[in-house]
Amino acid sequence: HSFLHDALPISYSIAFEKYVDGLVAHLVEERGVVNKTIVEVGCGKGYFLEKLCSKANNQGIGFDPSYVGPNTKLDGRLSFVRDFYGPGHSDLRADTVVCRHAIEHIPHPMTMLRSVRSALSASRYAKVYFETPSLDWILDNQVIWDFFYEHCSYFSMATLAYAFELAGFRTEEVM
Repeated sequence: HSFLHDALPISYSIAFEKYVDGLVAHLVEERGVVNKTIVEVGCGKGYFLEKLCSKANNQGIGFDPSYVGPNTKLDGRLSFVRDFYGPGHSDLRADTVVCRHAIEHIPHPMTMLRSVRSALSASRYAKVYFETPSLDWILDNQVIWDFFYEHCSYFSMATLAYAFELAGFRTEEVM
């Protein structure tokens, strides 16, 4: 048992680990998320944010009221706040905001998006990256088991772009 446990990545899924590494590489190499202050909304255990900070000398602040773990990591370059990210954090200058697989769990996603937009009032040029299951992909591939009770919302590419624009963001790309 200890050999298997030691051989697996922290996510316990080699496929998921490769996916996350590819996403980190995309943000760092193609989107220039290097030497930045990153806020992660709904950071969970901080796994993704820690990878993003380790890869490109970034600083990170993870927001999640349910976060369990140390308050800081990476010699203080990574910290965690047990709270929702919103207007009360507008004094925090962020270069990049990421949110992975949280918006679909929020009963009022527009409230969340407007709150994130308001929190970025001091960060006019911040880049925002959200990841959520694609309704287009689910329907095109007839993957009905991706519909489950924990998801309050599903977004097509068009509705996701529209939601961001309604919240005051300028959408550059939806993929």
